[in-house]
Amino acid sequence: MARRIHLSAVAVSVALAGLSACGAASDPAARVGGVRIGKSDVQHWMEVMAGGPVSGMPSARRRSLRRQALAVLISANWAIGEATAQHLDLSRAEIARQLSAKKRSAFPSGAEELHEFQRVTGQTAADLEFEAKAELAGAKLRRAAERKQSAVTQAQVAAYYARHRASFAIPERRDLLITNRKSPAQVQAIRREVESGRRSFASVSEPAIAERPREPRREGEIETALEKAVYAAKPHALVGPIRKKVDYFVFEVLRIRPASFQSLAQVRSRIERRLAGERRRRAVATFVEAWRKRWEARTTCSSGYVVEGCREHAGAPRGASLSLP
Repeated sequence: MARRIHLSAVAVSVALAGLSACGAASDPAARVGGVRIGKSDVQHWMEVMAGGPVSGMPSARRRSLRRQALAVLISANWAIGEATAQHLDLSRAEIARQLSAKKRSAFPSGAEELHEFQRVTGQTAADLEFEAKAELAGAKLRRAAERKQSAVTQAQVAAYYARHRASFAIPERRDLLITNRKSPAQVQAIRREVESGRRSFASVSEPAIAERPREPRREGEIETALEKAVYAAKPHALVGPIRKKVDYFVFEVLRIRPASFQSLAQVRSRIERRLAGERRRRAVATFVEAWRKRWEARTTCSSGYVVEGCREHAGAPRGASLSLP
């Protein structure tokens, strides 16, 4: 059973592979631009995704697999078609490198695991190569969309800092030495030994940092007696015993570091990365929306094979489930 689950998980990924010979299909399920997707190709990828034959499956499960297989094949062909239209090079060498990386990731045990997967699912070497080509096309399209964004300016960084200055606040922090015991008598004994000079508090405690919450407490949250005592204590004085749940604590505040703000210089690079990332995500989202509309207009599907991405599909939002490989 574990083996079957593994193969099925990989099959969902490799279903993007598409149609290396679909141009010759005589029983088209769909057309994507000048590419014909045959019904036999869809059947083939249903079996790849299921990890074996689907003839004995319930009809509802077969219909679901058919929709899924066709949708991912359409998406793969959209990516390859768009990359070609944008003159993005999908060289044999790059496809080979992509394929090698995929094999190492999906089949870490090597050739034997790959051959067993192909034997069970019926997937071919050409299928794997086509999938690598689709994924390479998708990656190049993403990078092309991202490169169209202008660089983040220092004025934009400064404006972001001004709008979000509160998020760069550093709350008051207190450096402590603290220890706990199960009874107040044990804590009092420690205090007496430290105050009499027979032992140092550092030898029986651990360092800690107390930091005031950045946000107001949520409804129902109560500040504990220990927290109140820590934030009320003066430096270099033993405090306790203070009970928290079943333990009793004694502590010493070593240093108080007042609340402050990180300067623009300190967070500049972080803001630049955040703004650049947001721009990249928006650029890809804008591209994908236009890409879906452009290729949906070029995609026709036969009766019984209409899925999201087909021009004949009536559903809202149209093409929502299709994304770059």
